Amino acid sequence: MSAHHVQIQLSNLQEVLSLADEEAEYELTAETTYYWRTTTLSAIDDAIARSKSPDKVWSIIKTRQKELYLQELSMKGLMTSLVMQSLGRPLEKTNSFARVSNAAATYDGLID
Repeated sequence: MSAHHVQIQLSNLQEVLSLADEEAEYELTAETTYYWRTTTLSAIDDAIARSKSPDKVWSIIKTRQKELYLQELSMKGLMTSLVMQSLGRPLEKTNSFARVSNAAATYDGLID
């Protein structure tokens, strides 16, 4: 099924349900965000591990956004959330080390 055909089906469904553009966008975003987040977190992890270039990661993220018909207006909040989540993982790991009062391991966690 082509992207154009899918877009027509979504527009027809919006019309049948009498949804305003904002309501349709909200519903679409609510239903597809999980899939976008999964792809994006994996791509960000690959970038951090340096197994993919930043350009490749952005390409993956943008492609998934288009596949799921997510609008640009939704992206800023979603991306901010994922970046914070990605940055929070090393801090959580370090915090776990700090709780057991292991200064050397805490320092190593911060350096990693």
